[in-house]
Amino acid sequence: MKTHHRIFATILTMAVVCVGCAEKQERSDGPHQRFYEAAGRFSYDPPAKWEIASMPGLKYRIARGPRTGGFTPNINVVEESFTGSLKAYANANITNMKKHFKSMKTLSREDFKTNDDQPAVKLVIENVQQGMKLRQTFYFLGTGRSKFVVTCTAPAKGGAKLDSLFEKSAATFRFHK
Repeated sequence: MKTHHRIFATILTMAVVCVGCAEKQERSDGPHQRFYEAAGRFSYDPPAKWEIASMPGLKYRIARGPRTGGFTPNINVVEESFTGSLKAYANANITNMKKHFKSMKTLSREDFKTNDDQPAVKLVIENVQQGMKLRQTFYFLGTGRSKFVVTCTAPAKGGAKLDSLFEKSAATFRFHK
């Protein structure tokens, strides 16, 4: 559980600290532009006109939107090995978040299904990282021993406007063999 705790805290912080230092990778802007992450054997449809970029310290590339209010909204994916149920995985992550983010406010938690009927847990929170109030939506998904967290981050002020974009992208998340 300590590894799980460390990995999650690192990823949440890096979403804020490094989002400006990602290396851009071109992607066309047409409809249904699927992003395949071969290393993780997953794909999803990022919001239209968002860039796919490598991020120092992250295994998988991120999707990032246009910079607004001093912050670049983004979607990142983290994979961990976890033998328990999806619900137990989500609960463990939430417990760790509450330890790390003393200002964390849970806005909602609900079951979620992707377009392929993959079960997920959706959690929306507000918290403060490095003096910036953020709105973060987490989608916890899993296949067997592999669990994934899709983290969608935006500034708290105005961040709710991106909720539908984030949900549409998360709904397209698909595992590949």
